Amino acid sequence: PAVLHYANCGFSNWLRKYEMLGDFPDTVHGRQNTMRAHLAARDLVRRGDRAQLELFYRMFVMGDLVGELALLATRGLIVRVDAARHIVELARDAAGRTAARFPAADHTVHAKASADI
Repeated sequence: PAVLHYANCGFSNWLRKYEMLGDFPDTVHGRQNTMRAHLAARDLVRRGDRAQLELFYRMFVMGDLVGELALLATRGLIVRVDAARHIVELARDAAGRTAARFPAADHTVHAKASADI
C-alpha cells in the first residue's frame, strides 16, 4: 500500500496555501497544534524571506535537500507514482481542446448580444 498526498504540489502551490491560511493560531480547540512543520511554514511565510522559504520547502516538503530521495529509492522505501500526473495531463489536454473549439472571442460576442437584449 502507498499513501498519496498531494496537498503541496510544487513550491508556488505550497506558498499560496500558507498565504491563504494566513496567521492561524498555535492552538486548536484549546490544544497545542502538534504539526510543527505546519506552524514553521506559517511563520516563514509571514516573514517573507524567499531563500528561507525555498530551503524549508526543499528540506521538509520535498525531503531532498542533500539527495535523500535517491538514497530512499535505492532502499526501496519510496516509489514514483506517475498515474496522477498522467490524469492531470489528460485533463489539461482535454481542456485545451475544448477551449480551441469554443474560443473566448465567441463567448464575448454572445455576451455582448445578450447584454443588448
